[in-house]
Amino acid sequence: MRRKGLRGSTGPGRRFVFFLGRNYLKSARIASLLQQFAEECLAVFRPELL
Repeated sequence: MRRKGLRGSTGPGRRFVFFLGRNYLKSARIASLLQQFAEECLAVFRPELL
């Protein structure tokens, strides 16, 4: 019973989780690029802060 219910919910559920994970990875990569860019700008303009 329980296994059947789990197997039935893996169709759209797994796709939704995969979609969320892919978006999270993409946003994490963008955030790391933004953080690296901000650190480089700080190193150029305000080196005394680092």
